[in-house]
Amino acid sequence: MKNNERQKHLNSIRKKLSFFIKQNKQLNLRDLSRKLGKNDAYLQQYISRGSPSFLPEEERKILSEITNLDINSLTPDWLNVTFYNNKDLLSFKNISENKEIKISSSLFDNYTNLKINFIDFTELKIKQNNNYYSVKIIFDKNVSSFLDNNFYLLQDKGEIFLVYLSEDKSENLQSSKIIVRPYDTNFRPFRINSKSLVIHSKVIFLGSLEKLNNQNA
Repeated sequence: MKNNERQKHLNSIRKKLSFFIKQNKQLNLRDLSRKLGKNDAYLQQYISRGSPSFLPEEERKILSEITNLDINSLTPDWLNVTFYNNKDLLSFKNISENKEIKISSSLFDNYTNLKINFIDFTELKIKQNNNYYSVKIIFDKNVSSFLDNNFYLLQDKGEIFLVYLSEDKSENLQSSKIIVRPYDTNFRPFRINSKSLVIHSKVIFLGSLEKLNNQNA
């Protein structure tokens, strides 16, 4: 799927979701954003600005359950493995845990200077609402600075944290501020100067949350 076709496909998904919500008076973007555990403007920014470009799998599942929309109508085709032949899939291995994930090569259409050697796969343990989950992440190690509103991995004292970074436009600031929203609810959102961020990598693919048993927490 070429880049312009990909963008048209993403736009059509957003338009369908926006139209459906406008037609259903019991639904609104603010409340749905809150049910996703996001700020009030999250879905409004997704629909109007394309930020994020597509919703992570766990969020699509929640929206599908709330709205009764088919989850496939919210999912880009290139995230559906059955949409592709094996030749269109790239494999990434998490060497430390001897696990492998396959994903469509079309996911990287927007990367004009893609360096496969810098693309890696890992799984993180995340706590949300007093439950522990694992989440699969494919990330670009070549990115070490803030590029746009998106998911990133931050590094602090050897630990890796999954966060959503967005530019702070709440006031006219002399220095560039970034809003950091940790995916793990053990940590609270905060603002920080962009130069003080220690970005490990940018997230390319964020899988769904898989609940861990108590003994794995």
